[in-house]
Amino acid sequence: MAKASKDTSYLPQLSYVSLKELPWCSALPPLGQLPNLGCLVIEQMHSIREIGGDLYGGTRAFQALGQFYLEQMDNLQEWNTIGYSDEDGGNVLVLPMLRELTINQCPILRFKPCPPIGGDSWHIGNSDNAISLGGESVHVEASFSSNVLHQCRLVLHLPALNRLWIDNCSDMTSSSLDILRGLSSLERLQISNCPGIKRLPESIKQLTNLQTLDISDCPELVQWCESDEKIMKLLSTSE
Repeated sequence: MAKASKDTSYLPQLSYVSLKELPWCSALPPLGQLPNLGCLVIEQMHSIREIGGDLYGGTRAFQALGQFYLEQMDNLQEWNTIGYSDEDGGNVLVLPMLRELTINQCPILRFKPCPPIGGDSWHIGNSDNAISLGGESVHVEASFSSNVLHQCRLVLHLPALNRLWIDNCSDMTSSSLDILRGLSSLERLQISNCPGIKRLPESIKQLTNLQTLDISDCPELVQWCESDEKIMKLLSTSE
């Protein structure tokens, strides 16, 4: 892990950074030490293979970052979400103030060891590996099948999530959604272009805070939803 800069007042007012179309750049600057950085965009940087210590720049990284966008990072393989070790030797996760996370067209990206905690709006599109969590350290309920765990483990880390958008996840099936029962705070669920999802699991009715269900480009799922009066009250479609 890189050491933190001694001059924590460096660019103290900078709140937005966008790094785009830098295909030959192979290392990220220590943006995590910018004290008031609120929004970060990293896009089309095809030589970047890992997000970790270089970007964090030391301890207490990204204390103000609320919005993080990763777009079209074809060779990004790993995001290390452990920022540093605390005084007791425990690992501390980064992005304590995260509200909105977008990951789009990052086809081989995986979180290590787990997704960043927090956030109330996540959009993961064309990035099937990002919704697949390996490893044995993640606690899961024994009743879930291995297929469900392979597809959707990440939502187990997001109990306070109030909006979820599942977009262009070609491998997801109807049974994959059964794990959503753990999202007791979910208010809005959006599903688009996921042809393998043909119905909603019975457990969807356990989401007592769900107010809106948006479905687009999933004709079989829409047809199934129209047969359930309770689901129809939540349903908004765009075919």
